[in-house]
Amino acid sequence: MLYKYIERTASVLKHLSKAILTALFLSFIFTQIFFNTQCEDIPNHVIRLHILANSDSEQDQNLKIQLRDYILYNSRSLFENAENKQEAEHIVKANMSKILADAQDYVHSLGYDYRVSGKLENNVYFGTRKYESFTLPSGNYTALRIIIGKGQGHNWWCVMFPPLCFSAAEKQNEGKTLSDVLSEDEYYITQSSEQYEYKFKIAEIYNDIKNFIKGCR
Repeated sequence: MLYKYIERTASVLKHLSKAILTALFLSFIFTQIFFNTQCEDIPNHVIRLHILANSDSEQDQNLKIQLRDYILYNSRSLFENAENKQEAEHIVKANMSKILADAQDYVHSLGYDYRVSGKLENNVYFGTRKYESFTLPSGNYTALRIIIGKGQGHNWWCVMFPPLCFSAAEKQNEGKTLSDVLSEDEYYITQSSEQYEYKFKIAEIYNDIKNFIKGCR
């Protein structure tokens, strides 16, 4: 009798354990899906700045950083009245000629004869990137791509809209911030990189697979 009781108890516990593990697994899947959905929406609200150096020489990499600072500083007030990404895109397109001309003049003023080219591109893939005060998940973003010379050196990227990539010594950002253009949940994700580190990695793997499949079509 005791043996049968123990056997039944063991069977109940076994089934209960399976049920708990199944529930935990499903909970993880659902929370990851929700996280991925939030991450996929973030690119709909920001514009990246992507600068490619002429080469990986020390001089060319320094030039890339100097041009980065120049473009960010000059464009800081462009988006004062932009309420969303769509308006910011219109502003970039309307000012593209001036942005490139000013960038070219600046490069020449530093003694380089490199040609500066660029365009606003959609569906530019970026991996997860952690900055000093926020993290952007991997995904396909709209980006202003600036190419210096041959564009064969390491690149640099950040966020042009909202204007977030200023150092503490520079003028305070003007216009929208991440909290203004993202939902509360999305903004929390960008501010909690350590808490969501493994989820960012899973989302990045998911995006890599998705982009690979798209490329094979």
